Amino acid sequence: LEEQAQKYPDAIALVDFWQGRERRMTFRELHMASMQCANQLRASGLKAGDGALVLVPMSIELYIAIIAIFR
Repeated sequence: LEEQAQKYPDAIALVDFWQGRERRMTFRELHMASMQCANQLRASGLKAGDGALVLVPMSIELYIAIIAIFR
């Protein structure tokens, strides 16, 4: 993701539909959002090796959470 964000920062990475609207997120936005989410998870005490339950509907936010957990 970091490589894609550097090479193609403004390219569309994700598209979803939420409340009847199309939403798009670029590689740069996805990279930044997943880093912010990962930092929040760390600050809340989640660390490598911990289990995590993700209850997020299929959406851009789900992919942000999954990427953040892998970070």
